[in-house]
Amino acid sequence: MAKCSVRLKGYKSNKAAYVEIMDSGAVQALCEAPARAIAAECNATFTKGTGELGTGYRVFKSRGKRANYCGVATGTPHAYSSELIHNRLKSALDSRKQ
Repeated sequence: MAKCSVRLKGYKSNKAAYVEIMDSGAVQALCEAPARAIAAECNATFTKGTGELGTGYRVFKSRGKRANYCGVATGTPHAYSSELIHNRLKSALDSRKQ
């Protein structure tokens, strides 16, 4: 097995600019769009329990050191127990695999 490495002389990364780009609205929209589509697909088949407030599935944002993340989670205890039975998140993700 051959090993190859490349070094760029004089290259300095600009971490502040990278963070600024990742925090921009366009990049955030790219991050949130698939998560919102998955949450909408899961909420379409989910039925609320009696007297339950809130949505069944919700989109959340998380921030790492340099990047932002979006995910989908259950929003209520009833949605959590229903997710264990029906696996809506898994089927929504499997439908997007190509």
